[in-house]
Amino acid sequence: MGYAWVPTEGLPILSLTAWYAATLGHFLLTFRLLRRPATVQDDLDRRIWIAILTSVGSLSAILHVLAATIGIGLVAGIAALAIWHVVFGWTLGRRSPVAVDFAWQELVAVTVVLSVVLTWSSIAIQSSLVEGTDAASYHVPNAVNFARGASLFDPPATQHLYPVAGSVVAAWFFLPVKAPLAVDLGMILPALLLGASINLIFRIATGFSGLAWATWLTVALFSMRLFRESSVVSADLWFTAAHVALLAALLQPWTAWQWRRVDWLPAGIACGLLLGSKTTGIATAGLLLLTFVVLALTRWAVSRTAPAIDRPRLGSIALAAAVCIAAGGIWLVRNWILFGSPLAPNGVKLFGVTVFDGEPVQASTHLSALADIQRDASYDLASRAAHFARLWFAPWFLTALTPAVFVAVELLIPAAWQRARGLAWARLGLVALSVLPGAALVWLLIGAPWTSLEWTRGSSLRYALPVAVSAALLAATGLFPVVWQWARDRSLAAFGFVLAISLSLWVFIASTAVPGPPRIDLVWAVVAVGLVLVLAWRPRIARQRTLLLTLLLIAGSALWLNSFEQHATRDRLRAEEVLAEQLAANRTTIDQHRLPLLDAMRAETASGRPCSRRRFVVLTRFDLPLELQPPDFSSLVFYTGRDLALTSRLAGLSHCDYIITTEALLRTQRGIAMASMLMGGRPAQHLGGGPAFTLLGR
Repeated sequence: MGYAWVPTEGLPILSLTAWYAATLGHFLLTFRLLRRPATVQDDLDRRIWIAILTSVGSLSAILHVLAATIGIGLVAGIAALAIWHVVFGWTLGRRSPVAVDFAWQELVAVTVVLSVVLTWSSIAIQSSLVEGTDAASYHVPNAVNFARGASLFDPPATQHLYPVAGSVVAAWFFLPVKAPLAVDLGMILPALLLGASINLIFRIATGFSGLAWATWLTVALFSMRLFRESSVVSADLWFTAAHVALLAALLQPWTAWQWRRVDWLPAGIACGLLLGSKTTGIATAGLLLLTFVVLALTRWAVSRTAPAIDRPRLGSIALAAAVCIAAGGIWLVRNWILFGSPLAPNGVKLFGVTVFDGEPVQASTHLSALADIQRDASYDLASRAAHFARLWFAPWFLTALTPAVFVAVELLIPAAWQRARGLAWARLGLVALSVLPGAALVWLLIGAPWTSLEWTRGSSLRYALPVAVSAALLAATGLFPVVWQWARDRSLAAFGFVLAISLSLWVFIASTAVPGPPRIDLVWAVVAVGLVLVLAWRPRIARQRTLLLTLLLIAGSALWLNSFEQHATRDRLRAEEVLAEQLAANRTTIDQHRLPLLDAMRAETASGRPCSRRRFVVLTRFDLPLELQPPDFSSLVFYTGRDLALTSRLAGLSHCDYIITTEALLRTQRGIAMASMLMGGRPAQHLGGGPAFTLLGR
């Protein structure tokens, strides 16, 4: 279900431009890491990965800190980003930048990626329609709350207790026009992080440029239905990107058998993003880290060679831990404070001792794959999963994974270890860090609620999206065997490159009927080519290129901002018309979730006290919180039906605050106590709401 509400307030171009400049400036300034002498010792794929991971992770961390303190806002966000870059720039120092050299295959890859990103940016701002699995149910409602200044420690917008770090980032993209016009734009961030992580892992496992070769794997993945539908507002792409980023952060020191001081920070950022992505992110973070520790200890014991570890500095470890918490790990703290357990609603037990109270972690038969198995003794989970994988990924996907077997087989060949021991260790680590956590994740998902393949018609495969990426990475690695490095032959490499780019672009362009990254627009492709040519240009006077890039950036930005404002204005006028029609329409024709807002507005008009902002406190299940938003998205929505302690945080409602409950709940002692607590002991008036919900207020 989609929604198309947009703001009634004005659209000051100054505010929109300030948001745009702050956002773009954040990424451009962070990308200075690509040209820092301190990172020249690393290959291009790692430098790109570090730049993207740092920019995305620092934005997430800054927004989480704001959400936990003064609240997310445009002025606060710009100020926080400015402070970050002053500190960050001071830390990097004033060392002279160095040139970044790209091979022609890498320039082609950059051009295609840039074309997709530019096209995606132009399409994402053309509609306020909220699409994506669970996007309208809790991802965007939480983003609206955060963008309107709600604290991370306020009651949630819905009954869900999951970490939603993606919603915190989405709140920043909600700010320009106080509407979800650009929230899909924010999904470019996890997409880029996923692609950069895939490229780095490919480079580590094969020795070849991930930018040149693995970019086409990422393009092919985003041609598949499940990846495309996860590319609109959802937690699944954030979860997958963070998982693969943490895998990359662990694979690098494993392969080098060396842990440098600079390895702490990216591992902390990736871990934080993963912890904050969703509930399963907590499990997979633990699985990846546990597998890495077991692998390292086993290698140490078998080879009798200790890894080279830089003497750890307390500052490096503390910074990594702080960034981990800020970038997403703070959701564990928030759940602990609000609900008594970091894993709420589940508790924590160690060796039979209760550490945190809560529901026990156990297999569930509530719409789970386990329920499918128990319901039918002949149910074949593996064959059904394969069936739905062909539908949600691609008919050819499972067959294309066959080369992954070559990686495992090659590890049994002594010649592979003799020819390239470093690559062999990298592949062993990739297999272990992919298969062991992946198998454990699948096993956990079988008994988790909402994972039934039959009930979801296969869409629950999105919970195991990192497993699909890991399998695809293993397959891509298998095509580049250690014993025959065919890509070092120019003729074979040229043929393979043309074949890879042709197949990936063909399936990507053919898939654009499904929501997700749009087909590459010819105009933006030409712009991308021009930008790459300017970037690759080496003039005698460096200022010439800088001036040309600046002029192109200003011109492109002006066109994009103008388009943004035009679409927002168009949708705003349409939204106001829709609201007027709903207020005049027969109540029986209006969705039950919309009636509380309309009745609240009618009550305000009747009392002569209109409200510019409203708070709705929901005591019962309410599946469509966005229906409580007027065109300017000025409402705050809080769900407090879980317990009285949470309800007490909002006690003493004003005349612009409302309670949404049910008649059945009001006949219970619990319902009466909650309503009385919220009203501060004053009697509540029945203001309407319809047969499904009851609206109370002053």
